[in-house]
Amino acid sequence: MLAYHRGVAFHELVREIEHDTGMALAEMFELHRQAGYRRFERAALERLLADPRRALIAAGSSIVAGAGTYGLSLANCFRAWMRASLEEHMSRVVKQSDLRPVQDNRQAMADLKTILDSREQLCARADVELDTVGKTVVRSFADLTRLVPDAL
Repeated sequence: MLAYHRGVAFHELVREIEHDTGMALAEMFELHRQAGYRRFERAALERLLADPRRALIAAGSSIVAGAGTYGLSLANCFRAWMRASLEEHMSRVVKQSDLRPVQDNRQAMADLKTILDSREQLCARADVELDTVGKTVVRSFADLTRLVPDAL
């Protein structure tokens, strides 16, 4: 919504990686594991940043797990951290058909909480933070529009 509102391109980093590799996320992790995903993630971000046109790039919080890739975003991007509750986060993960966190795992919520807690300090390095807990999409969009400068 923000990209459309600002008249800039929108790229979801995961979809860019899937496009670049010709593989779905689940297949990529099965074949290349975490280390391979991090290589693909960095290459996709480098490609997007090489384009001189302004764009909005949506990246999940897992970007902070790749130090080089996260460093690249810190050096080149205005970053907005959009917080969600644990339940909302899990719902969004499942809606994106990313079942890795819940597949064959009875402790999925506890595991997701551990993962998110471990990323919190790095995510907090964002330029702005938006708490979306309990907010509608329309309200979150209005808040984000105010937080992200028009010049970006």
